[in-house]
Amino acid sequence: MRRTKKEMPSYGLRKAQREETQLAPISDIEERLAERRNRLCNIVKLKECQLQEAPKGKLHYYRTGKNRDKVSFYHRTSPKERAGKYLGKQQFALAKQLSQKMYDERVLAAAKREIRCIDAFLDEFQSERIEQLYDDLPRAMREIVTPVTYDDAEFARRWESEIYTGKDFYDDMPEFYTDKGERVRSKSEVLIANALHRHGIPYRYEYPLNLDDGQRVYPDFQIFDVARRKVMYWEHCGMMGAEEYAQMAITKIRRYTRNGYVPGENLILSFETAQAPLSTEEIDRTIEVCFGPKKLLRGAECAC
Repeated sequence: MRRTKKEMPSYGLRKAQREETQLAPISDIEERLAERRNRLCNIVKLKECQLQEAPKGKLHYYRTGKNRDKVSFYHRTSPKERAGKYLGKQQFALAKQLSQKMYDERVLAAAKREIRCIDAFLDEFQSERIEQLYDDLPRAMREIVTPVTYDDAEFARRWESEIYTGKDFYDDMPEFYTDKGERVRSKSEVLIANALHRHGIPYRYEYPLNLDDGQRVYPDFQIFDVARRKVMYWEHCGMMGAEEYAQMAITKIRRYTRNGYVPGENLILSFETAQAPLSTEEIDRTIEVCFGPKKLLRGAECAC
């Protein structure tokens, strides 16, 4: 909840003063594991196919040379062979194929082992999560218990409802209001705010940010990625056709970068000129790329 400096003369640092005890969820870890499992399954299928075409036998090698940085190759076609047949330069193609086979066999075994570990973790992890324990309590008990973490909806609601002091609006400034009834400074900021609200993404308009260099700035939007419990910022540069404004915008972006707010990582940038205004399609696409719905799938089944 935003209040202007006239309504609240001083900005309290209550958030910095109280101890942070909320437990962030690990849904992002689950998502990454599911994605990795998908790729591991693809590796298993690929290597199983490639190994069917590999030459028979095993590769045996000895390290040679003064620094043991050279290798002599031997081809074993029977378990009874101690060393196998030496592969000279004329048999280099076979040595290469057998080397690839040795590597592929190790990759295949490691991939199958990792898939089993991921499956075991996900099965155990989904049995009972800390995040579910509070919700499972009777309502009367939830009212007297302080949880170590909230579900996404409650966490987002508490984050978005924090009272803070934003920048002043001067009397002669035009008035623009979002669907939530918040006053912003431009039509494009109305579009961005309404799009974030429409996508269900919590945000704060002109929330004060203290940079490492000691300067306090007011980014257009502070945004909360609920699934990752990650804070990001969105700066809209709306008059890039004006040379002086464009120079100020570049200086601002460089300051953000020096202070750890990097475009594409935790800073979103949008631009427009009078001839090329910001469109709702561009805003929606940006939101979908940065905050789009994530499907927490176990991944494609594979015979591992």
